[in-house]
Amino acid sequence: MYESKDDSDTTSVLIIGAGIAGCALGIALRRVDVPSLIYEASLQPRDDLGVFVNIAPNGLRVLHAMNLSGSLRRIGFPNDRLEFLN
Repeated sequence: MYESKDDSDTTSVLIIGAGIAGCALGIALRRVDVPSLIYEASLQPRDDLGVFVNIAPNGLRVLHAMNLSGSLRRIGFPNDRLEFLN
């Protein structure tokens, strides 16, 4: 559990961006009782624009360590390749 220096000292974390890293950080901080606030520029989800999150194997390992991989499997799908074109 997080303990502040004294009773009047409250530390909180400001997280910029509600992408996978920002949300994972918010969850991790909550689990150790550190208050955080996540700011995101988009007012609503951008699913209708074809935006998606591709999570690399190292990111999947982090989500598994946080016990979030079951939820991810329910809403996501495996991807065997990804091609970026410019």
